[in-house]
Amino acid sequence: MAKSRVGQDLFDLVFKTYTMKQWDKEPKDLDALVTARIPVRNNFDPRYFSDKYQVLPSKGYTKWFAEVLNHKNIDVVLGVDYFDVRKSLEGRCGKTIFTGPIDRYFHNANLGKL
Repeated sequence: MAKSRVGQDLFDLVFKTYTMKQWDKEPKDLDALVTARIPVRNNFDPRYFSDKYQVLPSKGYTKWFAEVLNHKNIDVVLGVDYFDVRKSLEGRCGKTIFTGPIDRYFHNANLGKL
């Protein structure tokens, strides 16, 4: 799908390397719908989406995330295996957010590999 939308050169430069990095698979091994959802334009609009209204944090995403993570209700814990402590957090935390490899989360939830 992507190759037919952008041609061989751009496909090799962008889609192929992105697909390998993001999915750890050759593009031919993915459903065509995966690359079909990446926007392709034939104009000079630099925005990712063509939505009428789009915004970015005024001081950038790094500053925004730093402020979010600095909130009194948020604890950031590093160097801990989520799956080792997950059960001990039940009932103590309103929500926990797993930020590790998604395949590992699905494996530990008995959902198989993506």
